[in-house]
Amino acid sequence: MGGRSARIAVKSIGEEIQMGNWLICPLCGRKTKIRILPEMVLLHFPLYCSRCKKEVVISVVGNKLKIETPEA
Repeated sequence: MGGRSARIAVKSIGEEIQMGNWLICPLCGRKTKIRILPEMVLLHFPLYCSRCKKEVVISVVGNKLKIETPEA
């Protein structure tokens, strides 16, 4: 793909994410505009990806990402 490093979309429930980095869209695998800090807790957060134009409800507790809505 033109020398770009491929990002893998988070598909599994309970997937570990790195804190202090930008949140990756679980649907398309691209970086979103939401930055996750170590002390953050997100519960039922509507994550909108401006790249794939879709919304998914997620929860982040600790460094675990859980997808709340089914992927379309």
